[in-house]
Order: sequence, then C-alpha cells, then structure tokens
Amino acid sequence: MATFREQAEALAEGGVDLFAVETMMFPQEAVAAIRACKAAADLPVMATMFFQYEDLHDRDRTMWGESPAEVAKNLLAAGADLVGMNCGRGPDRAIAIIREMRRVTDAPLVAYPNAGLPITTGDQVTYELEPEAMAKDYPA
Repeated sequence: MATFREQAEALAEGGVDLFAVETMMFPQEAVAAIRACKAAADLPVMATMFFQYEDLHDRDRTMWGESPAEVAKNLLAAGADLVGMNCGRGPDRAIAIIREMRRVTDAPLVAYPNAGLPITTGDQVTYELEPEAMAKDYPA
C-alpha cells in the first residue's frame, strides 16, 4: 500500500482532479490502491477492473473468479467513488458487465472497452474489431 500511497501523494501534489485506478486484475490490489488514494488526498477515486469472458459458463469474471457485481460492491466498500470495467473482449461484454454492476449499486459506473483482444503478428498489433465496428457501438 505504501507504493500506491506514494504515487497518489505525488499525483495530488501535481494537481490531479481524480485518481484513476484502472485495468486492475487482482481485486485485493485494487482495494489497496483505492485505500491508498483515499489516505493520500480528498479526491474522487475511479476504479476499473479487467474481466475475462468465460465461454463455458457464459459469464464475466476477474482472473481470480470474482463477478462484476462482487467487484462493484467490494471496490465501493473500499472507498471508490465510481467503478467499472476497461479493456477486455470488446463493447458487447462491457454492456453485460455494467448491467451486472448496476444490479447491485446506484453509484456512478464507467466503461471503456477496447476493440477486443490484441492480435500480435510479427511486430504488428491489431485488434479484433476494426475502427468502424467499434465506432458503430459507440456513436457520438
């Protein structure tokens, strides 16, 4: 927690408006980061997790098995002001994850998925969705 607090203090001194604890994979690490941010400064904390879709069970889980609903409750209880997801398998999973979180909280939720999982071919990295397909799911 000391490392998170040191970073949060430096960011607060630099003048940030909120702390973004993002792309966390281990919920307990996210909780430690949230608590460190809250101890460092009186600023809002946004916390997002990476979720994997389990085809076999038709569900989204953290790498450690927690559901979006469990994660939302635990991160909010740790002091996060808004919670959500980022990265992952694309826009369709983001919608499902946020819906599950909404069932257990009225707190502000955030979602910023990527265009699916990265595909590395040699030194090129592309994503499952083309920019046009991603834009279709998120019109301005």
